[in-house]
Amino acid sequence: MPFAVVGTFVDAACRAAAAVIASLYELYPSYGFAIAGVAALATALTWPLTAKATSSARRLAALRPELVRLQKRHRDDPLAAHAARRELHRARGTSPAAALLLPLAQVPLFLVLLRVLKGLTRRDAHGFAPSYLSPRSRLYRHLTGATAMRFAGLDLAAPGSAALAAGGPALVAFVALIAVAVLGAYVQHRLAVSRSPQRASGPLALLGLVGPASVAVWGLVAPAALTVYAATSAWLRIGQALAAR
Repeated sequence: MPFAVVGTFVDAACRAAAAVIASLYELYPSYGFAIAGVAALATALTWPLTAKATSSARRLAALRPELVRLQKRHRDDPLAAHAARRELHRARGTSPAAALLLPLAQVPLFLVLLRVLKGLTRRDAHGFAPSYLSPRSRLYRHLTGATAMRFAGLDLAAPGSAALAAGGPALVAFVALIAVAVLGAYVQHRLAVSRSPQRASGPLALLGLVGPASVAVWGLVAPAALTVYAATSAWLRIGQALAAR
């Protein structure tokens, strides 16, 4: 029964996401515009979470000198150091995992979008046979029987590795897209680090390595539409972070 409930919820989420993509496509018939529009809506809807993560990062930065002093005081007793750090975080209402809150919250959005893309580009003998969409939508009509989602020289339904194999304009477009997405992830990390007077450590330092690298890896194996989503989302969140300063 729980699995059936989860399946129903995921299916409903996919249909809702597909309806949003279809509505954006009605406004302007561009696959890239529709995916970027979904990223913009998701960024706007998660603004409270972004603000909370930004506030938590600032409070952690202010707490760092005390954490350094505790570490020095208990340098010979790791258990005591851990207990002291935990008590300090409890007293101040902070969490060292706060920097991971927003990235983790985006994982379900990525998974739903990936499932929707697979549904929209489901194939039969004649080409795409999209699911999750109303047959009356323009997006359904344009996808039915098509073999690619063309945007800026890329097939958004294909992984980046396909663009590498194709070479030419597709390769140039993919490299440019990956560069924008990876740079966005890196700038996000640098903005987070800049809030701390000390060198980043712990989850924030790990995120600085994993974030940009994961964007590049995903770009190679996932549909290019997800890289468009990641690039748009990253730069919009950078704008949010700068506006909140």
